[in-house]
Amino acid sequence: MELYYPDSNRLGKFNITYETLLNDRPMCAALFALGVVIYTERHESGRGIIYYAASEAFDELTDKEEIPEYRIEFVYDRPFENPEWEARRVASGKFGFAFFRNTIVRVPALELGVKAARPSLH
Repeated sequence: MELYYPDSNRLGKFNITYETLLNDRPMCAALFALGVVIYTERHESGRGIIYYAASEAFDELTDKEEIPEYRIEFVYDRPFENPEWEARRVASGKFGFAFFRNTIVRVPALELGVKAARPSLH
């Protein structure tokens, strides 16, 4: 799937569980205020939604780069305890968010098969 947003090449995707969507609406509203959701799909586990969005909080993409997945941490009305996270802080209302691009390592698929054994001459 190819997604395009005309005003930005800062695209990313992230997952939010249904539980978080129902129980943490103010945080979700603050998060969605930081960008534009351009596509959604159900997470393969069936426990949440994957959001594809454009946001200044995401890294710029290079040509033909896949849309990366992000882990998002948040705090309410206080700084992050971790100084690295605080340095990445993006504010939205009283919420602070830190975006972390997940590193995906692709490995070649294993070829598993059963080969016939050579018949024994003994």
